Amino acid sequence: MVERLDRFWVGVAATLFFVSLVGAVTFFSLRPDHRAPLVIEQPAPVATAGEIYISGAVANPGLYPLRPGDTMERLLTDAGGLAVGADRGRLSLVVPASDQTSQHQRIDLNRAEPWLLEALPEIGPATAAAIVNYRNRNGYFHMIQDLLLVPGIGDATLQRIKDYVTVGE
Repeated sequence: MVERLDRFWVGVAATLFFVSLVGAVTFFSLRPDHRAPLVIEQPAPVATAGEIYISGAVANPGLYPLRPGDTMERLLTDAGGLAVGADRGRLSLVVPASDQTSQHQRIDLNRAEPWLLEALPEIGPATAAAIVNYRNRNGYFHMIQDLLLVPGIGDATLQRIKDYVTVGE
């Protein structure tokens, strides 16, 4: 009888251990990866008439005056020359049309900290915290419209911030 009880409790303990292990693995696999670096890139300045923005494998990226008769060589000289190892065969010059608008950086809802979310239009500390809490409890956002599931965010707020956010992996 005692052997039977011992086997019963060993079985219960093994089952609890297995269920706990599966739960822990599931929990940690669904949580956002907070070790992934948060990248905020400064958008390139918009060149005005008579200017060109030079970037890439050059020593000094930035805005430079564009004068009649300029050559690629002179522009590269202004930018400090090519960086070591740059491939001269892959040079190209793109001058945006005057009606093109610049793209702004988007905030990744799956990695942003509350302080960064507060930079969004009409998102205060409480709503930013609600977004992070929702993400931590429910896992990654799969599409921007998932924000409607966060308490405090309605259609009007979503319409105001949808162009400023994205959902990364």
